Amino acid sequence: MDRLTDFVSRALADQFSAPETMRRLVHAILQHQQDALQDDATAVLVHWQPGAGMPGPDDVVAPPD
Repeated sequence: MDRLTDFVSRALADQFSAPETMRRLVHAILQHQQDALQDDATAVLVHWQPGAGMPGPDDVVAPPD
C-alpha cells in the first residue's frame, strides 16, 4: 500500500491527468511484476464531471427533510 500511496502522491505533485496517471500506474505494476501478473486486481479510474444539476465535490448537499 505504501508504494501505491507514494505513486499517487508523486502523480498529484506532477499534476498528471487522471488518464495519464492510470497509464503510468498500469505500467509501474507491470514493470514491478516483470510483465507477469500473478493475481487478480482491478484498477478503476473515476473522473468527476459535475453538470446537469449534479452537485460537484465542493458543493454542500443538505440531507433530505
